[in-house]
Amino acid sequence: MQLTYILGNGFDLAIKLKTGYKHFYEWYEEKPDETEEISLLKKTIREQIDKGNDKWADFEYALGQFTALVADKEKYIACFKCARESLIEYLKKAYSEGKEKNKDFLLSATYKIVDRSQNSDEDLSEEDKTNFETPKNVDTVFNCISFNYTPVFDEGKKDLLSNAQGFSNSYNRPSRYEIGEVLNVHGTLNDYPILGVDNKMQIANKDFREDMEIVEMMVKGEVDKKLGRNWRNSALEIIRKSDKIYIYGTSLGETDEFWWKTIAEWFESDTDNHQLAIYCHPEDDEMKMERKKELFKSNISKYFRNKNYDSNIVIDNVEKVMTIKFAHASAKKEIRMSVHAELNVIPAKDLK
Repeated sequence: MQLTYILGNGFDLAIKLKTGYKHFYEWYEEKPDETEEISLLKKTIREQIDKGNDKWADFEYALGQFTALVADKEKYIACFKCARESLIEYLKKAYSEGKEKNKDFLLSATYKIVDRSQNSDEDLSEEDKTNFETPKNVDTVFNCISFNYTPVFDEGKKDLLSNAQGFSNSYNRPSRYEIGEVLNVHGTLNDYPILGVDNKMQIANKDFREDMEIVEMMVKGEVDKKLGRNWRNSALEIIRKSDKIYIYGTSLGETDEFWWKTIAEWFESDTDNHQLAIYCHPEDDEMKMERKKELFKSNISKYFRNKNYDSNIVIDNVEKVMTIKFAHASAKKEIRMSVHAELNVIPAKDLK
């Protein structure tokens, strides 16, 4: 059984790292403006945040749309690189401070995500568990694809590897539990983080879309090719061999559209066996929660080739569990969006 977690910024926030888009912008806004373009970029971002566009995907999308306001290629490149350097500077600061405040957070974080995959079915109703639970007597391999730049799993992988079997034993399972592949698909803070848009059509300036220097700087797939690291193909292979995929802490934004299309294709390639769970943070306000449900539903369902799925989506909100059920000609499979409260980080001393 291959279980794969795809992690976004929500995971870092859950382990108390101040790496949110708003955290960054509050710091970035106070930095002196080096050029008129940077001043204009900050103003544009502020307008978007005030409209509620406060996710990292919104920031990347804004960089693409901002090209429409800057006709000079060299000025835009300088502005983009400056924004990128500022982002790296801030995230390094936030990561360092997070480690200093909670020295146990690395092991705690990696333990918690494994713990979550071990018990991923606990939130489900008894009726749903029949179709979705992980068999207790099957060897399980845990994989992770992180969209984050913070090297949480790079630094914590050694602890994961040494304790994987211990995690399995702690649940008295006869099967083996192993750590498979751990990949930061967009790079890490110390290894050229990839920032940008999903495809060149998200670059508003039509002239820039045809400029390879611009494209190779800000279209994620093209940056990956230019760097020659093969991260994207490695992540694709992880997804293709997965039996279950858990998406945690992402908004399913357009600047990672490639991945949502890939996961939709993976799901449809074997609807009898593939299962997908999407966790989103709950909202206190019921109306906001309903809007979030609809947003997540539309963000993933639009990538399905079989449009008959669209008319068969039902959301069931029972005991903090949302279920999107897809009717299929031969079978019914489910994409679950489980409203999952903020992770409580367990101190390393309590894991022994």
